[in-house]
Amino acid sequence: MVQSKKLLVKESHVIIEHDEEDNILYTSWIGFQKPEKIIASGKEILNIYKDLNCSKLFNDNSEVTGPWNGAAEWVRDEYFPKMIEYGMKQFAWVMSPSIFAEVSAKKSMMETDVIKTFKDRDKALEWLRTGGV
Repeated sequence: MVQSKKLLVKESHVIIEHDEEDNILYTSWIGFQKPEKIIASGKEILNIYKDLNCSKLFNDNSEVTGPWNGAAEWVRDEYFPKMIEYGMKQFAWVMSPSIFAEVSAKKSMMETDVIKTFKDRDKALEWLRTGGV
């Protein structure tokens, strides 16, 4: 299958793409994450997501190094509720191999069936493409 991803944002710490064929928003986080950049990028992602009218997000943290605790509460209390309000049905989260990044990610999780974590990118994508089956 040919990927139909359109690049929307490319910064040193995050790349945001939209797969128009599958209507999936891709966020790929890179390197050490500063809380203020996570929040600023998160707000940008919210705006993009709202405009796209899609229900699936592939959140790749496999290249994140280190903790980002300073933004975890914002992600849990602001970002996820807004994403769900904007129609998110599936949020596939590929975890970082860094235990410190994983701890931050777990702090940011809200209790919902919408978010599922993965260690494997292919399994995360398969979960999105099959509607969570």
